[in-house]
Amino acid sequence: MAEVKRGEPELGLRLIIVYKLAKAGGELLLAALLAPMLVAGAEDPVRDLAVALSGHVTGAWSLRLTELLAHAAAPRTVELTILALLLDGGLTLCEGWALYRRFIWAPWLVVISTGSLLPFEVFELARRPRAGRLLIFLANLSVVCYLAARAARGLRARRATP
Repeated sequence: MAEVKRGEPELGLRLIIVYKLAKAGGELLLAALLAPMLVAGAEDPVRDLAVALSGHVTGAWSLRLTELLAHAAAPRTVELTILALLLDGGLTLCEGWALYRRFIWAPWLVVISTGSLLPFEVFELARRPRAGRLLIFLANLSVVCYLAARAARGLRARRATP
């Protein structure tokens, strides 16, 4: 695997790594907390908590997928929310880890995966505007723009040197 080590990463990259790892940790922790409560039979309070949190914590794509699937299988809302948290948390953890390891392809992974989900976030924001969703959208848009510009500069620099 191609890895680049050039001193300490700049502040912008460090902030993105912290954001990605904190987001992943929060989503995976929430999924880990919801699952045993569901197994223990506390289905109604867990469902209420999962539904309340899903609109604020998970990514717009996972929220939309959960809603679409929940209409087909209403009793499975909690399980689907847990699955969405696990999938989004796993992807975000992979992004943060790859950026931390400073793999050459890591910025492009984040740009593609995060950028491809921005239309879902815009849709959810237009459908149900909330300050939290707006902040998440703006954070993700900033991450995509910053990393795309940084990765493009790196690519141009590698091409310029023989």
